[in-house]
Amino acid sequence: MATPPSQAKTKSSQAKTKKRRPAADDPPTPGSNDPLLAELRETTTQRLAALLASNTNLLSDLGRLNTSGVDTGTVFGRALKRARGLETLVPPPPPPPEHRPRPVKCAASLHTSVIVDGAAVAFGFEPCGGDWRSPGHVPSQLPRIGTARDVAVACGWGFTVVVDAFGVARAGGRLPGLAPGSSLRPLLPKVRVLAVSAGAAHVLLADDQGRCWSGGDAGDGRLGRGGASELAIVEGVDDIKGVAAGACHSLAFTSKGTLYAWGLASDGRLGFTTEDASAPPTRVALEGVVDASAGKYHSLVVASEGVVFAFGDNSYGQLGLGHADDAWEPACVALPSSAVCVAAGASHSLVLLEDGDVVGFGSDAQGQLGGARVDDDESDSDSSDTDSTSSSSSSAADDEVWTPARVPGLCGKGVVAVAAGGAANSDAGHTVAVTAAGAVLCLGAGGLGQLGAGVDSSSTPLPVPVRKTAWS
Repeated sequence: MATPPSQAKTKSSQAKTKKRRPAADDPPTPGSNDPLLAELRETTTQRLAALLASNTNLLSDLGRLNTSGVDTGTVFGRALKRARGLETLVPPPPPPPEHRPRPVKCAASLHTSVIVDGAAVAFGFEPCGGDWRSPGHVPSQLPRIGTARDVAVACGWGFTVVVDAFGVARAGGRLPGLAPGSSLRPLLPKVRVLAVSAGAAHVLLADDQGRCWSGGDAGDGRLGRGGASELAIVEGVDDIKGVAAGACHSLAFTSKGTLYAWGLASDGRLGFTTEDASAPPTRVALEGVVDASAGKYHSLVVASEGVVFAFGDNSYGQLGLGHADDAWEPACVALPSSAVCVAAGASHSLVLLEDGDVVGFGSDAQGQLGGARVDDDESDSDSSDTDSTSSSSSSAADDEVWTPARVPGLCGKGVVAVAAGGAANSDAGHTVAVTAAGAVLCLGAGGLGQLGAGVDSSSTPLPVPVRKTAWS
């Protein structure tokens, strides 16, 4: 009886796949019991384990991939090919514009951090806690994760937060849940962060879902919620676009310009009057908010058409209102032109104008305003009313500038970003500016190395040698 074609094909396939018995002189195959291969495998495993143990960032990344269901064996295989030059390193495409983090080119507190060529660089007092090994005044690059460019930084008192172009936030230093030292660990591995700000001992984040996260010291209600210090969502606020963390208070604004404030309510820093020592997230009577900054005890906000409002403590004139009275409600600050962004420090304030000039007000005790006076040569000649008012209240006899004055040395430089730092227990502070050309200029208090130079203070902007020096 003839064999059907289908059966003949099956038999033929079986004949072709029949395995040959290995000969005695055949070389050992992978996975065999060859003792030399077993020893090499164990030695290689030990070396890789030691390498991973010495690189906590890489170990954390592998753990994150593993928990997300990614085959880490495939990752190792691709890494091996790239190391041999067999696979070209192609960075992933950037996220769409609506999912890109808000750029923050510079930040300041007791130290300074700036973005240089896509990498976060820091200098000053313990940017990542007590184990910071570089000299305080020497700019050093912070550890990176992967190949993504850093786009935003935030400085707390002894800790730093960095966000890359894909919204991955990492941090290190003296903040609950973080480890001081050279390791910056991811904060929210599965969350795309679009905005970040750091206070004295807490951090605020806004994600691509419009949620506001808070973590750190929960004192004075600054986290806007109950619970532990670990990062968690602030309830009652949504559609959040930007955040600002002060010493003990917090601000957040929505994509429609609605402003919320919470935390310690003294001095009017929340922008409203309350009987409570600390307040939960509460809406502030302002509309059209596009930028906000929370200082030590005061707040600054940019609203529609570049109008600036200030509220809170005004002991040093840091509200720019021409007097020393605190403001419990948002008060409009008279400016020579529209504002782009604001920066609130411990006792001084900065406003970046649309023409690239910088004005400041508040304490100039350490030269953080560059000896700014409204009757300075760099002031507009057509603002005579403001000149006469301010020159009488910010004379060379005191260290306060009571109304907005151009900061000498920062005007006409094409400044695109500013930051204001400050001390914990005094009116000392410093100013940071980044120009369109990438230059970094610092002035003010420098005793902690926060100017990037070995000087105690400078009222003249000092250029910072911000090459990407590796962590040492």
